[in-house]
Amino acid sequence: ITGLSVGGLPDGTVDADTLASNAVTTAKLPAGSTLQTLSTTKTDVTSSYAGSLAVWNTGLTVDIQPSHANNKILICGYVQISIAGPQHNIGVLLNKDGTIIDGYRGDASGSRTRNGTLGHNMPDGGYDNYTAAIHFNYLDTAGSTSAITYGVSVRNPSGSARTIYMNRANTDTDNQYHYRTASTITVMEIKV
Repeated sequence: ITGLSVGGLPDGTVDADTLASNAVTTAKLPAGSTLQTLSTTKTDVTSSYAGSLAVWNTGLTVDIQPSHANNKILICGYVQISIAGPQHNIGVLLNKDGTIIDGYRGDASGSRTRNGTLGHNMPDGGYDNYTAAIHFNYLDTAGSTSAITYGVSVRNPSGSARTIYMNRANTDTDNQYHYRTASTITVMEIKV
């Protein structure tokens, strides 16, 4: 046999053409490997008229089909949100197949409202032409190998019904001082 040396095959001996199709399977990858990454970016404007403390499922979603039920799904991204009035504590939650993920919100404590993370749309006291960029990041367990839809929900923090806007400010007249933004959600399957 020629071409072999002490320590194994020389560099470049085994390349993609030499490997059988699908020879490196998921089972052979080490724990912590990213198996797939999927993302959705929403660039259009959407809104909902939400009651006091009501939660709106924004329609910002992404689908993933895990390869193993025990694998982890890393969910990250951000939403651009505005709500009429100087609103503090705009809540963002994550949902799995339309149900709020309980592990991604604060513990229950009396009548306190539970959220995953918070933002506000009133820097320096102004809010009419500002959008809150609210980031999120959570590591979930897949739980099955069926397709999963992950989504982003927003809570109206007001005691009154309000219109919640995604990707635009509350004031939206046609001029250079008002704008359009994008919101995104990304999921990654991580092998355990």
